[in-house]
Amino acid sequence: MPHFTPEDIEKLNALPIEKVAERWGLSISRHKALCVMHDDHEPSLRFSVKKNRWRCFVCGKGGGVINFVEEKDKCTFTEACAVLAKEFSVTLSSAIKGSFPTKKRKAVKHTEPKPVAYRQADSEMLSWIVENARLSREAQTFLFEKRKYSREVVEQLRIGSISDGQRFVSRIVSEFGVERSINSGLIRN
Repeated sequence: MPHFTPEDIEKLNALPIEKVAERWGLSISRHKALCVMHDDHEPSLRFSVKKNRWRCFVCGKGGGVINFVEEKDKCTFTEACAVLAKEFSVTLSSAIKGSFPTKKRKAVKHTEPKPVAYRQADSEMLSWIVENARLSREAQTFLFEKRKYSREVVEQLRIGSISDGQRFVSRIVSEFGVERSINSGLIRN
């Protein structure tokens, strides 16, 4: 089994994340792309060029360059390093000799995001959400300690947070029913 040195890993993780993603078939616009880790219809995969990282805000997966290849190709760390080195002609340490078997990548079918169909807002549901969204500890720390907002301003603006999306959706569905929740656009079927 090949051994990758820390320097090898650093070189590979320093490859520009967006260039790697494009080479792996993603179409990127404004640092966003459709996530290929799940059935995505609107760009939920975001790239931080500054940090050279990626994250999907729907499925929660994210990481660096090597991790992206691991997730995309469903391969091991070693395979991801080997294919990156080969694909981008990265010279690695002399401890790594020979060729490594690499998986053949499937072409990604690019589709344009579907236009957003705007629905009539369900004012009763929206009011319920505002009334039931309480500030989590993380939100309180962010608003009061980092941003230095006063409690009066936060209360006046009725700012809330949702830290457990699944639990919150379950509460909405139990309060308003599945059909109404779907028709409002708050959940998908």
